[in-house]
Amino acid sequence: MASHPLRGESLDSMRRRAIAYIERADRPVAVNELADVLFPDPGRASGVAPLLIRTLLSSDERFRQRHRGRWELASRAYQRMPLASASFAVVDLETTGSLPATDRIIEIAVVRLEGMRPAGEFQSLITSGTTVPPLIQQLTGIEDSMLAGAPALPAVAPRLLELLDDALFVAHNAEFDYAFLRSRLRACDVHPAPTPRVCTLRLVQRHLPFLRSCALDAVAAHYGVPLLRRHRAVDDARATAGVLVRLLHELRAAGIETVGGLLEFQAGRR
Repeated sequence: MASHPLRGESLDSMRRRAIAYIERADRPVAVNELADVLFPDPGRASGVAPLLIRTLLSSDERFRQRHRGRWELASRAYQRMPLASASFAVVDLETTGSLPATDRIIEIAVVRLEGMRPAGEFQSLITSGTTVPPLIQQLTGIEDSMLAGAPALPAVAPRLLELLDDALFVAHNAEFDYAFLRSRLRACDVHPAPTPRVCTLRLVQRHLPFLRSCALDAVAAHYGVPLLRRHRAVDDARATAGVLVRLLHELRAAGIETVGGLLEFQAGRR
């Protein structure tokens, strides 16, 4: 009996080979071309290559499928994009805790920027299906009674996807917001396309190392950005967007002109 094309080698190993090949190609790669690389014996994957490639890559945020079924690295699509014309989706979440498996989103806001200018905004309380812990009520001012008539996350997902589409994901501590939001959306069977993350906290830590605090309110105060209600999603998202725009202007003046350059600076590689 012939062995299955996805058996015998770990999926992570195959994905690493796909990454290496796409990086060398420096362009979006067609399904059949990837199949030739990943499945050297064409008979093993004959006729099912698109399905096998999709199974292998679609669940991994490092990959992105473009038109005509071609695959590219999610970060590579933005490497040469000028900062001045990039799209950013600035996100803030208020949650019942820090664990997406057990905690829930109770408020969300997204501010979209195009060319560093506001281009759309969404905010909503989210019914959580659970009680808001006293500490979170004290921190945010959000009480159970305020969530009684709020929509559930699936109801607002279409608007969220519209604002997130083809935009870099931005937050102050982006890893938390990105992972939490994607986890809760996946629990609703909603799967946004992966995009690189821009973390204003990391950028501030690298660009403004002299600041005594890199908390959002301290950074907003440094730049003179209004922050009316701390720990309310829309006010935090607006403040984060304002901080981002000021950071981008300063980093562009320092010679960082592309999204790729920004991501390298954020990662400490320049």
